[in-house]
Amino acid sequence: MSAAKRKPAPAEDAGMTFEQAMGRLEEIVEEMEGAELPLEAILKRYEEGTRLRLFCERKLRDAEERVKKIRPGPEGEPIEEPLPEGGIEAGEGGGEATAGGDDLLL
Repeated sequence: MSAAKRKPAPAEDAGMTFEQAMGRLEEIVEEMEGAELPLEAILKRYEEGTRLRLFCERKLRDAEERVKKIRPGPEGEPIEEPLPEGGIEAGEGGGEATAGGDDLLL
């Protein structure tokens, strides 16, 4: 297989950022919507788009896991709690706020 015909490297192997992957996904969508591409080209873009989508989903999951709920402790010091199961939305409106309403969601 020649270098020109080789499959593109997965996004994480190429050192691609989330923003770069999303930008490329947008390009792929535009190419597929606006051009009369041959079937083989459409399939290649679909495969690349699928890899990029999975990469972006993984990056978002990783970022979500890093987010912590920070609340004041008994002495006023910040205490970090893991994000509620299901993400930020699952923790909203759950009645977990302190008496002063000092919870901060990042």
